[in-house]
Amino acid sequence: MRSFVKPDTVLYALVTILYGLVFWLIKPQEPAVFFLVIVSVLLMVLRIRFHVFTKYLLIELALYIFVSIYFFEALFLLLPSIALWIYREKFYLIGVPLLFWVGLLDFHYDYIVLVLFSVFCSLVLHYWKKDYVAVTKEVDQLREEKYNLEHELYYLLQTQEEISELSVNSERDRIAQNLHDDLGHELTGALLAIRAYETQVEDTSTNASFKALKNRIEKAVESLKDTVHHTKPEEVYNLENFREKVYEISQYRINFVQKGIVSSLKVTHWHAFLSVLKEAYTNIHKHSQATEVNVALHVDEKIAKLSISNNNSLEKKGKKGVGLHFMRRRIEALGGTLTVNASYLFTLTCVIPIRLED
Repeated sequence: MRSFVKPDTVLYALVTILYGLVFWLIKPQEPAVFFLVIVSVLLMVLRIRFHVFTKYLLIELALYIFVSIYFFEALFLLLPSIALWIYREKFYLIGVPLLFWVGLLDFHYDYIVLVLFSVFCSLVLHYWKKDYVAVTKEVDQLREEKYNLEHELYYLLQTQEEISELSVNSERDRIAQNLHDDLGHELTGALLAIRAYETQVEDTSTNASFKALKNRIEKAVESLKDTVHHTKPEEVYNLENFREKVYEISQYRINFVQKGIVSSLKVTHWHAFLSVLKEAYTNIHKHSQATEVNVALHVDEKIAKLSISNNNSLEKKGKKGVGLHFMRRRIEALGGTLTVNASYLFTLTCVIPIRLED
């Protein structure tokens, strides 16, 4: 991965250069001044190490100005700190040192160049940092969008697979039901008629054709039963299956309430409710300390409503997951609604019309 130089790294290099230039210009001869330089460098190292850039600024400024009354060199040791202040947008603090510099410089061009160099480089780094932060923020947004798009693609593919499987199972269930209700009843009726005829006629054992017909119909009935059995989808979507999924998680105390006639619900309803139940359990398990979960299924003539709540509110950790977002889109595609209320207790409500949209 290609690495880029960050503004903070260049700032630390600038601070080091400024200390070197100040040391070269003031040429400390007195032990007190040399000690002051060492203390200033040590404080700057501690500040950078512990990222204390803007705290105690006024105290630091007052101390440097006070010491500069006895040792004017102290005012120039403030230059690296000024660079940090400008970099951190603390422009209001540099006015006082500038006034003192004007009074002490006495038109010494070396000092004037040093001050101008420090201010100019700090301003360049300040605006570079602003652009760097803006670009970094934009890159992070693009990464987040890419992440969301990848998850959206994953959920869309998963939804497509589930819908395809659901369509196949629905069609298999329809075919099996038609075979059982139509052809099965006709063949069973024919077999009963033949057996009734057999009881009425005294001797049918010598009639080979009649015997062959009876055997054929009996085999057809048995074959039809096997076909219906194998055509039925392996996973059954009904109230019993839904109830099993509700009580599948044993770590919570489950309260399940069902009202209304559920026979009007189709496979699509049950599949959607099972998906919502799974998503709700996932969120409760990950983001709450719940001990009790309430599940209510109400069905009337027009709508079917599934409500899931717990006895503990969800922890607010960052943005909402994409799971509920795509679940809401799937429910809306069926003409229903999915609402989440986490103001006090987590409650998820799914409403789907009995008559589904095409």
